[in-house]
Amino acid sequence: MASVAADNSDVGKRLDLFLSERLDITRSAAVKLIEAGKVLVDGKAVAKNAKLTAGDEVEVEVPEPIPME
Repeated sequence: MASVAADNSDVGKRLDLFLSERLDITRSAAVKLIEAGKVLVDGKAVAKNAKLTAGDEVEVEVPEPIPME
C-alpha cells in the first residue's frame, strides 16, 4: 500500500483530484479506487469529494497492472 501525505498546497483539494495529481492517473481511475475501498485517509474510508487538510495521510492500494499479450 502506497502512502502519501497531504501538504499545505493540498488544503481544500478534493481527494480524487489529489490522487490523480500525485499518482499520475485519471480522476475517473482515482474515483474507482476510492469507491472500491482501496483509499484511506488517516485510516478511514472517505468519499471521493472529501476535502484534504495539511498532514492527512492518504493510503492507496494500487492494483497490479494487467499484462498485455
